Amino acid sequence: MRILDFLINNKKFTLLLLVFSLLWMIVVTLIITSNFENRRELIHIETVRTEEHYDSVLNTLFSKIDNIELFVRTVGVDGLTQENFDEFAEKSNFDNIGFISFSIAPDGTIAYYYSWDYDDDIVGLDLLHDERDYVREAVIYAIDNQVVVINGPFDLIQGGDGLVFRKPVFENGEFVAIINLVIEYDNLNILFTESQSEIVDVGIFTDNNELLFGDLEYSDNLLYSKEIDLPYVNWNMGIEISDDYIFGFRSINILIVLVAAILYVITVLFGTKYYRKINKLLIKQEELINFDNLTALPNRRLLKRDIEIAIREGNPFYLGFGDLDNFKNLNDILGHSIGDKYLEDISNRFHMIITDDLKIYRWGGDEFIFLINKSNREDTIEILNSIYRIFEEPIIIKDVNYMVSISIGVVNYPKHGTYMDGLIKRADIVMYD
Repeated sequence: MRILDFLINNKKFTLLLLVFSLLWMIVVTLIITSNFENRRELIHIETVRTEEHYDSVLNTLFSKIDNIELFVRTVGVDGLTQENFDEFAEKSNFDNIGFISFSIAPDGTIAYYYSWDYDDDIVGLDLLHDERDYVREAVIYAIDNQVVVINGPFDLIQGGDGLVFRKPVFENGEFVAIINLVIEYDNLNILFTESQSEIVDVGIFTDNNELLFGDLEYSDNLLYSKEIDLPYVNWNMGIEISDDYIFGFRSINILIVLVAAILYVITVLFGTKYYRKINKLLIKQEELINFDNLTALPNRRLLKRDIEIAIREGNPFYLGFGDLDNFKNLNDILGHSIGDKYLEDISNRFHMIITDDLKIYRWGGDEFIFLINKSNREDTIEILNSIYRIFEEPIIIKDVNYMVSISIGVVNYPKHGTYMDGLIKRADIVMYD
C-alpha cells in the first residue's frame, strides 16, 4: 500500500517511472531482436565460410592430381619411364594433404607407383578388372564419363582407410591411362573440420544419410543442407547451429533481461553498448573476410564477387596479373619484416591510384590482381602506365632506398576467357611471356 500511495502522490515520478519502464521494454526488445538478426547474419557468414573451406580442400586435392596429369601429358604415356616418374614424384609436394600414394596405370594397369610409407605391391594391378566391384566400377565410370571420381572411403590394400581420386587421361580421344591419388581418410577428415567454428557444426553425409566427415548427427531438420556437386559420389553437406552457441546465445539474452529488470538506466547503457559491440564485431569480421590483413587491399573473395558482377552485367574489362620482380630475393636476404614493410608501402601507393576504373586486389605473396573497367586498349594502357609509375620512386625503409619493379600480364574479358580462374591463369602465362 505504501508503494501505491507513493506512486499516487508523486505523479511526476510515476510518469517518469512509466517512461523509463517503456524505454526499458523498447531497449530490451531492440536488443533481443538485434541479437536474432546478428545471429542469423553470423550463421550465414559461417555457412558461406564453411562451404568455401570444403571447396578449398577439394580443390587442393584436385590440383595435385592435375599436376600429375600435366606431367603425364608432358612426357606422354609412351614416354613414361621409372626414372622420370621417380624424378617427378620426388619433386612433387604432397605435404599436409594426408598423402598415402599415387600411381599411374597405362591402359588401366598400374605400372608406376610412389608412396612415402608403403611398398609397390600393387604394381601390375589391373584396375579395369579389379575383383573389388567398387574399385572397378569407379574406374570404368571415370573413363566412360571422362571425369575425376572420388572412390571411397574403403579399406586400402596397403592398410587403413582411404579415398582414391581417379582421373583418366586421353590422347586423341582414346583412353591411355588413369591416375590414382590415395588420401588417408582420417587426415582428410581433419582437413575438412580444422577450421570449424564454435557457431555451427558440420557434417558430410552419404545418400543414405551416413556420416562421412565431421561430427554432426544427421537430422531431417538441419539448418542447412546442400548436395555437393561431384561426379560419381552422392555426398551432402549438412550444417546446424552448435548446442554451445545456442546455450551461450540464450544465456546472454536471459542475463540482459535480468539486469534490465533491476536497473533501468543501466539496461539502456548496457543495451546500447552491447548492440554497438555486436555490430562492430560483424564489421570487423566482414573486413577480415574481404580484405588482406597486411596490405588492407581487397582479397580473392571480393575479386571473385566483382568479376562475377561484371560478367553477369555483361561489362567488358581487362584483368592484369602482377608479380613484384625480385621481391623474393629482397625478402629472403633482408628478412620478412623488411619484405612486409615493402608490401605495406607499395600497397599504400596502390591505394592512392584506386578508382572506379581501377581496382587492385592482393592475390597472395607478392602477387596482385588489377581489374581495369575499360573496354578499349588505349585507356587500359594509360592505367597500366599509372601503375608502373608508382615503382619509379624508391621505397625508403630505415633510411635505405629499395627499388623493385613489377611485371604484369594483361588479358581481356570476354576475348581471352569467360570465367575468373581461366582469365587469371592466362594473365599469369602472359606475364611470363
